[in-house]
Amino acid sequence: QQIHPQLKSISWLIGTWLGTNGTLHYPTIKTQNYHEKLEVTHPAVNQPVLHLKYICLFAIFPKNYS
Repeated sequence: QQIHPQLKSISWLIGTWLGTNGTLHYPTIKTQNYHEKLEVTHPAVNQPVLHLKYICLFAIFPKNYS
């Protein structure tokens, strides 16, 4: 994948990042397990732009969640 020159120093962020088996604790709600997913893409090589997509899911997932 080609990277805009101004993004080369942070190009290691591009990809999918998963956080699994998180636990939410808060006094007024039931304790819940959750998963997080962050997708970082570089949609336009001619512009120094990253696209971020964040998802937080409260559910039970299969072991192959990705």
